[in-house]
Amino acid sequence: MQAQDCEALKQQIDTQQADIDVLQTRMDEASEYDQKKAIAQEMRAVEGEIRLLKVEYRACMNESGEMGDPELLKRGLRQRAQGTLVSFAGAALVVVGTVSSGGILPLVYAGAGLGLVGTAQNISGSALVMKATKE
Repeated sequence: MQAQDCEALKQQIDTQQADIDVLQTRMDEASEYDQKKAIAQEMRAVEGEIRLLKVEYRACMNESGEMGDPELLKRGLRQRAQGTLVSFAGAALVVVGTVSSGGILPLVYAGAGLGLVGTAQNISGSALVMKATKE
């Protein structure tokens, strides 16, 4: 499917949503039980159509590549999380190395190095996420 097919589905969904709003207004204005019951049945039918259209829309977006690559997204998110953890570990080492009596310079250097590695990993993971979501 092409992106314009997906857009047509999206427009149908929006049109159906507007129909639901009109039906809701009619329901609020109806005074008799039979009228309300008939309108409620119409609303359920339209809501069912909307659900089907949404399923088709999601499938269309996936087929056209608009939704991105889920595996690449997972890998990017995992890499970002790992980078964040490594950065925090590096920061903790810098704090421990700085606060300890007399200051332990090797811990400070190791922490700074870990912080840089974690930041690089986080940036790389963010690039993967952006590539996966096509933004």
